[in-house]
Amino acid sequence: MATGTASISGLSGFDSRAIVDQLMALEAVPQDRLKTKLATEENRVKVLQGLNTRLAALVTKAKEFGGADTWNSLAATSSHQGVSVATLSGGVPGHYTIDVESTATAHRITYDAALPTDQVVPAGSSLRLTVDGETRTIDAANGTLAAVVNALNGSGTGVRASTVKLDDGTLRLSVTSVATGAESAFTLTAEDGSPILGGGTAAAGRDAVIVVDGDRVTSSSNTFADVVSGLSFTIGAAAVGESVSVEVKADEAKPVAAAKEFVAAVNEVLAEIDRLTASTPGAPGPLAGDSQLRTVRNDLLEAVFPGSGSLADVGIQTTRNGTLTFDAEKFSAALGSDPAGTRSALGAGAAGFAGRIQETATAASESGTGLVSVAIAGRSSTVTRLQESIDAWDLRLEMRRNTLSRQFTALETSLATMQGQADWLAGQLSSLNASSSSR
Repeated sequence: MATGTASISGLSGFDSRAIVDQLMALEAVPQDRLKTKLATEENRVKVLQGLNTRLAALVTKAKEFGGADTWNSLAATSSHQGVSVATLSGGVPGHYTIDVESTATAHRITYDAALPTDQVVPAGSSLRLTVDGETRTIDAANGTLAAVVNALNGSGTGVRASTVKLDDGTLRLSVTSVATGAESAFTLTAEDGSPILGGGTAAAGRDAVIVVDGDRVTSSSNTFADVVSGLSFTIGAAAVGESVSVEVKADEAKPVAAAKEFVAAVNEVLAEIDRLTASTPGAPGPLAGDSQLRTVRNDLLEAVFPGSGSLADVGIQTTRNGTLTFDAEKFSAALGSDPAGTRSALGAGAAGFAGRIQETATAASESGTGLVSVAIAGRSSTVTRLQESIDAWDLRLEMRRNTLSRQFTALETSLATMQGQADWLAGQLSSLNASSSSR
C-alpha cells in the first residue's frame, strides 16, 4: 500500500519498513477475508447471469418450437431437375402439373462490324443508352472498343457488354440487358443518336411461360412466385417441353429436428443448474445447495408433464437422474398418425410442452421478478456492500501504516538524540579524567 510517510533504519539496527509491512499484513487480515468473499460473490453473480441468459434462450427456443413455422412447414419435390420448387408462407399440401413452354431471355444486340481495337465512337464523346424508357449519357472515354465495353459494364447501366473473338482475330461487340423478359428492350447509340458500328442485330427478350394445371402463366424472369399460393417455381432450359410433377406435403423432418433441439436445450439448462448447485465433496459448485436454483430445476422438470396423460407416446420421457430423452421414431410415428394431437401435446399454449417450458423459463428469468433475476440483484447488492467495506479498510489501513511509520521514525530520532547525549557525556568525562591526570 502506498504511503507518504518516510521511514529510517538507524541506531536501532532494525529495518523499520519491513517491520511495518509485517504488522500491516496482520492488520489487513480482515480486509483479505472481505476480498475473498467479494471474489466469491462476483463469481456467483457471473454464473447466475450466465444461467439467466440460458433461460432466456430457452424461452426463445420454446417459442420457435411451438410456433407455426415448425408445425406448418411444407416440403415440395419436383419430378424434373430443371424445375426447382420453394415453399413460401400460406402454402397447402397438394399435387400440381407444370408444363414448361419457354424460359425467359434478355434483349441482346450483336453488332455487325468486327474490329481489332479501333474506335467505336470519337475519343471524348459519349454513348446514349435507353433502358426502360430512361435515357442516360455514358462517357466513352477514348472511344475504343475496350473503353466502350468498360463504360457499359459500369455500375447501374442495366446492360452487360462483352466481345466475341472471331477466327480472323477481330472482335465483335455484344450488349445484353441485365433484366430478362419481353420488356427488357434497350437502345444504344452514339452521342448524336446515330447507330454505333453501323448498327446491329437485335434479339428481343421473351417472357418465361409455364402451364400450371391447364392455366398458362408468364413471368419476366425464370421464377414464378405465388402462382400457386405458397409456392415459388424456378425453371431452367433443361425443362423446356417437359411436363413436370410437383408434390407439396407436410415437412415431417422439420418438427422432428426441432423437437430434438428443444429437448437438448432443456437438458442443457438442467445440466447447468446441476453443475452450479453440486455439493460434491472437495469440488462443490459455485452455488452449492442453492434452494432457489433447485426450485427452478424442479419447476422445469414439472413442466414436462402434462396435466393428464404422458409425453412418452410422442417420444419424450424423463430419466432417473432428472433429464429428458427423445425418441425420434416414436415422435415421427405419433406425428404421422395424429399430427393435430401431437402438436397439441408439444406445441405452444398451456396444454403444450413448449408452452409450459416457455412459461416456466420466463417466470425464472424475467427481469425484476424471476427467481434467478432476483438472486442476481441480491448478490449484486452484496458485491456493492463488500466493495464499500474494502474501500473503507483501504483508508483505515493507510492511516494505520502512517501512524506506525511515524512511531518508528520518532523512535529512531529519540535514539539518535540519546546517542548524541551519551557521546557528549562521554566527552565530558574524558575531559575530566584528563584534567585529573595532569594534576
